[in-house]
Amino acid sequence: MAKIPKKADGLSPELKKKLEQVESKVEDHTQIRRVKRLQELQKKLEESHKIERLKNIKKKILMPQFGVILVLFPLLMILDGASLSPLYLPLFYPLLMLFFWLLILCIEAFGFRILEIKNHPSKSVKCLMARKSMKKAVPVIIVALLIFGLFYTPYLSEEISERSSIKEGFGLNQGDEKEIDTTSIGRFGFLSISDLVLEIDEGSIEIELRDYDRTRLYNETVSREEDISDEVLEEIPKREFKELTFFFNYPSESENEVDTSENQIDVEFTLEMEIEDGKLHWLSLLGFLYLATFTEWTAVFYPFKKKYSGAGIYH
Repeated sequence: MAKIPKKADGLSPELKKKLEQVESKVEDHTQIRRVKRLQELQKKLEESHKIERLKNIKKKILMPQFGVILVLFPLLMILDGASLSPLYLPLFYPLLMLFFWLLILCIEAFGFRILEIKNHPSKSVKCLMARKSMKKAVPVIIVALLIFGLFYTPYLSEEISERSSIKEGFGLNQGDEKEIDTTSIGRFGFLSISDLVLEIDEGSIEIELRDYDRTRLYNETVSREEDISDEVLEEIPKREFKELTFFFNYPSESENEVDTSENQIDVEFTLEMEIEDGKLHWLSLLGFLYLATFTEWTAVFYPFKKKYSGAGIYH
């Protein structure tokens, strides 16, 4: 039998060749696993960088818009005639601008959140992001539904008008004077004078209307048969804020020769305030837009939540 030649290291050439083949295979598998790990790490790093870039772009787009809102809000108030003396802070149009622009910002943030979910490397984090976004949308939907329902129906406007109206009953003796202070527009720009009702039980009184600068806007002696509501309302500025004072006087000597057998006249004065229909429509439209936007928000994020909810562990 022929003997297998041996080398100085004590291993036969065939055995040494087999050992080299085994070592080669082990190194190949190790190298493959190492390459795969490096590739996975590189992918996660790239996705993390992409998420970070998205967040930076989001800040660069959204933050300047908040700055514009902060400038526009007081500017719109000033353009609408805001003043501290007399106090008048017209908030309707600034608030309308604010909430419409916030809606635009929410839509932009909605788009960025979708990109973040799609590009995030972790499925569990994707699920949490979708769930958190849906949870944030729910209270907005509830508030928007309430606003839309309240301002779309006449109940709230009627209730506000009823509570904001001035109703006073008083008696005037001869030579007495009664003052009632009001404004042509509500101090926050939501309400305005809509109607005036003056009821006198008998006889006649003198009624006078002056503004903040003591300028006389209306002056007339009226009896219970007369309806002066339209005449007075014509003298009140419709689109301009004015502090107004009504003066009621029972003169000692009647100038219009109306005989008064009583020493006192009972007066019922009602000045009705209301929210303008146009403003109500804008408020109900705003509520509807928020309701529709955030309902769609939850509808879009639900498939993401459902898709990645089975991820099980955080990876």
